[in-house]
Amino acid sequence: MPIFAVILFLIFQIFRSMRVNATPIKQIKTVLSVSQYAQYEDEIINLANLESGYFTNSLSQKPIYNPFSMGVPRIRPSTRVGEYSNPDIDGGMEFSVYEDYAQATSDLILYLQYIRMPLGLTCQEFNAYLASKGYSVVDDFDERLNKMCK
Repeated sequence: MPIFAVILFLIFQIFRSMRVNATPIKQIKTVLSVSQYAQYEDEIINLANLESGYFTNSLSQKPIYNPFSMGVPRIRPSTRVGEYSNPDIDGGMEFSVYEDYAQATSDLILYLQYIRMPLGLTCQEFNAYLASKGYSVVDDFDERLNKMCK
């Protein structure tokens, strides 16, 4: 039992230090590395950079931590802890609020599972699939993301 408590304490400390010290990109990469969508790390980082203006917009900052500009889902499961609305952002649309970037990334993974994002797509195919599922209200969303493909 004491070993279990020590291991649990160490895991807690690792995640606590990750939340406090890790950059947004590091938090995103850490969550992605253990997910089924790890192969899409570059595409998901591109998505975060596009949606958040390279982590400069108000949605991506503390206390909202929403670099993917995720709305509030009505049907699928979500990791959000609250909602945020501003009449100056997409006409007052409700956006999800998270405790950190890791939690936001976990929610994006739930979304990718919900839309059944296929594995093995190229960067452009990933972007086109995301756009085809209505991820963004911007008409040239996938074209903007395609410019970020390596």
